[in-house]
Amino acid sequence: MEQPRSDADSGGGGGPSLLLYRLPVATDRSLAVLSDPGNSWGYCIGNQLWSAAELLLHHLVAGEPDQAGVGGHTGGGGGGVGGSGGGGGAGWLRGKRVLELGCGLGLPGQAAAVHGAREVLLTDVEGMMPLLRHNVSANFGAGAPPPQVADAEIPTVGAGGRLAAAVATAGRRAKHNSSLLVATAPLDWNLPVPAACNGPWDVILGSDVAYHPDSFAGFWSTLASVCDESTVVLLSLPDRHEDEESHLPVFLAASAGRFGWELLQRRRFEEGQSEMQLFRVWKLGQDDGGGGSGGGDG
Repeated sequence: MEQPRSDADSGGGGGPSLLLYRLPVATDRSLAVLSDPGNSWGYCIGNQLWSAAELLLHHLVAGEPDQAGVGGHTGGGGGGVGGSGGGGGAGWLRGKRVLELGCGLGLPGQAAAVHGAREVLLTDVEGMMPLLRHNVSANFGAGAPPPQVADAEIPTVGAGGRLAAAVATAGRRAKHNSSLLVATAPLDWNLPVPAACNGPWDVILGSDVAYHPDSFAGFWSTLASVCDESTVVLLSLPDRHEDEESHLPVFLAASAGRFGWELLQRRRFEEGQSEMQLFRVWKLGQDDGGGGSGGGDG
């Protein structure tokens, strides 16, 4: 199985129950994200900080070139993220309504809020809500209590971390917007979409959302109901190859006839880790005839 972003032992045996990360997302702003590898807040896969979320975060704050067509099926609907063609930093998020699906700790969505999104809704299953709401309150709430974290287990991604270069590349100072709305809502992809999640949204984010094969169809149906042809969808996914888990092409194939996609980036953060792949996805219009989805480089 893909390892979490933390090096901690998530199965007990003396490992830390909570980890606090401080990740820079702008030249003057970091986000505090509480991770729960020991499942002290209850078991959920999203309790930990995974590398797929880090890749999506890096793309958002650095505004890296799209590198369109890197092994993916470009289909119709080309153009760069947000119409900028890539490389323009995170300014394209300003004023956008952003939805994060299967958000776990909510890092990418909260970063979008820092970079000017006017509304952000972070969604996951009901069991993730307590930890997710704690993280949102810690970053955007007033007088949030400090998390109870073991003193010896507070890794900090700071000036020497991988994201520091991304923040420097962004070359801008993202100011907190006091009128910003950052909300959370439970969302099960196999159930009807609640009114709070109704779209269409300007931007939809997702990382490591291809974990459970029995949720693949529900994910694409949910996505179809909350976006339109103009929505920018970014998905960061590990390409796992364990026997007990479906491969990434199975997840992408489940979008056939409804969505097109292209591979923007590939990255492996650590030796022996699954490769992370970042995709831009778009909803097909009636004139596309279902021909812009599926494919890939195998």
